[in-house]
This record gives sequence, structure tokens and C-alpha cells, in this order.
Amino acid sequence: MDSLVELDHVRKVYDVAGAQAALDDVSLAIAAGNLTAVMGPSGSGKSTLLNIIAGLDRPTGGTVRVNGVELNRLNEAALAKYRRTQIGLIFQFFNLLNNLTVLENVLIPAQLNRMNGREARRRAFELLEPLGIAEQAPMQPARLSGGQRQRVAIARALINRPALVLADEPTGALDRRSGEQVLDLFRDLRASGQTIVLVTHDQRLAEGCSDRIIQLVDGAVAADSARTVVA
Repeated sequence: MDSLVELDHVRKVYDVAGAQAALDDVSLAIAAGNLTAVMGPSGSGKSTLLNIIAGLDRPTGGTVRVNGVELNRLNEAALAKYRRTQIGLIFQFFNLLNNLTVLENVLIPAQLNRMNGREARRRAFELLEPLGIAEQAPMQPARLSGGQRQRVAIARALINRPALVLADEPTGALDRRSGEQVLDLFRDLRASGQTIVLVTHDQRLAEGCSDRIIQLVDGAVAADSARTVVA
């Protein structure tokens, strides 16, 4: 299977006196269509890894390629376009705009990507209906449960049909029942062939839906195990 994400000897050191490397000589290849979970203790480099793949942060050294694009060579405008067209981001605390409706939140990436309005709405409901929140489309996020808000965030991440979805602790702000619902959603996304990199502390989430678990410790890969997931 072809690699969608390739990191070659990536290193990241933040400009802080005496700071250790947040990522230290990390080399990885992530196959298209796989769900890869990244685990490790706080401060191990998980979020830094996700930010570098997303083009939100630049490595100090090494090379990052996503879908054939070498991110190191892109200027800020090109990185912004890369994020709009290639990446879907899912955050722990949803990052929804409470002054907008559910539908309006989902449509934001499509509008930034200048998708036709009618097509964008069709695509939004194409996502909201199987996620079970189409009826909440005219509501504001504050009126939804945590699990429902995370479903909105997932729909928003998928609206532009990104090559890669990056999820940062997507169950970290949820109760157990909502977390189990999100686990089922990630299983469905994996089954559909969506490529996902998932940062999590949740062992059950990682083991329940991933093809591969990478353990980071002190910015380096400490373990890397392929898995067989039972659907």
C-alpha cells in the first residue's frame, strides 16, 4: 500500500533556552487508508508530530511529505492552501463557533475552499445524516451534548474530502458513552478507507479502531506495532 505520509529524520526543537527536542529523529511512513494511533505520555511529542504533519509547525530538520507534497518547501500561503484542500482537523474541545449553527460550522471549510454553495450544503447533509445530527443542523452547538458536538467537528473535518484526517484527543473532553460513540465513528471512517492519524491517551480508542499504534517517548519512536482490527 502506498504511503500517504512520510517523515524522514524529522527533528523539532523549540526556541527555548535549554529545551529538549520535541521530536528527535523521527522517521515514519503512514499508508493510505490506514488509521494510525499515536500514544505516549504528556510531553512526548504527540501534538508536535500532528502539528508538523498539518503544516501548522515547521520541523527544525528532516523532511515531511504528505500526498506527494514536500511541506518543507511550501511558503505560508501554500501551507494554508494545503490545509484547506488536503487536511481535515478534529480537536479535543471541538473548536466550534457558538454564534453559528451546526450547519454553518460544518460549511466553514467548504466556504474557505470556495466550494459551490449548493454543493457544499448537499455535502454537509451527506455527512450530518449518517452521523445522526441532521435534525440539529439549525441549532447552535451550545445546545448539543459533547458527543454531538464532536460529530459536528468530524463532519466539518470531512466536508472537503481531505486526503488525511488528523485528530487530536477527540474523546478527551467526552464522557464514556460519548467516547464510545466516537470510537464507532472512527471505526466507520477507517472502514470507508479514510486515512487518519489519531493522537490519544485513550487506550481503548487506540486499540478499538487503529491499524497501527505508535508510542512516542521523549520525542522519539519507542514502539511501533501493526495491528489487526476486528470490525
